[in-house]
Parts: sequence; C-alpha cells; structure tokens
Amino acid sequence: PSYAVKLAELAAEVGVDLPALGVRKGFFSGEAGLQIAGYRERIERAWGLVAHDLYGVAELGCQSGECEFRTGMHFGGGGLVAGELIDPDSGDVRRMTEGAYGELVFTALQREACPLLRFRSHDYVRVYTDPCPCGRTSLRFHVIGRSDDMFVVKGLNVFPRSISEVL
Repeated sequence: PSYAVKLAELAAEVGVDLPALGVRKGFFSGEAGLQIAGYRERIERAWGLVAHDLYGVAELGCQSGECEFRTGMHFGGGGLVAGELIDPDSGDVRRMTEGAYGELVFTALQREACPLLRFRSHDYVRVYTDPCPCGRTSLRFHVIGRSDDMFVVKGLNVFPRSISEVL
C-alpha cells in the first residue's frame, strides 16, 4: 500500500492523472496499510480504484483476502492449513469467537517436505466468525498489528500502527 501512495505522490508531481488510467481495482499486501483508518481511502481517491487487502504467509503458501464487502480477510487455507488464535505472551489458545483478539498461529496439514507445526505469524488480529454478507462462512480477520511490536502502557496493549492512525 505504501508504494501506491508513493506512486500517487510522484504522479501528482509530474502531472499524471491516475484515475484517467482506468485502473478499477487494486490488491495490496505486505503491510497493514489498508487497515489504517483513512489510508485505504487515500489510495482509492488518488487512483480512482477500489482497494482490497490481501494477506499471506509465504512459509505456508496460503493466501487470504477481502471480498467485495470488505468485512475482513477470508481465511484461504481451508484443508491445507489449520489456524489457531493464541495469547502472544502466554501462548495459551484463545477461542475463535466473533470479535476475539490474538496472534495467528498456523499448522500445515498437507506439506511433506517442510511441515510447519504451530508456526507463529506474529500477526495480532481480530477475528470474525459470523457469516459474511458474500455468503462465505470461512473465518475472517483484520490485522491489528504485530505481536512482537506491541507494548503495554498502563495495562493497555499499544501497537505502533495505532499511534500512526492518530498522527
């Protein structure tokens, strides 16, 4: 997402009208940018497109992404990868219930050459288990931040991304 913002800034400097290019959809991954309030809108406005968030864990070869309703990224590892939610500090398993928070942990179910068991993603997420308006029933989630970036202030979990939203 940050590259799309940078390209939009450069295009404005040289007078390129990005919406005139006719790009209708953008798929972004690699950063939590689209989960930051206002960031997605900034990209969509600059490019004249609809931005969708993607999520992947390269070590597992699975991808997740948003549907047209953008109510969280649909978990795309069904049958290939099992996902768990844990407390990042204690490692205790948390129930996957509507609105639950925790770190995603994955186990590869069909990999033979390089099996991964309870692979910690360090991605701190909020999960959604209610069916999506699109009809899919798979787990959905939003990335809140990285569990290894989180720090505690007066008993509250704080993520650098939260601070960037305020700034």
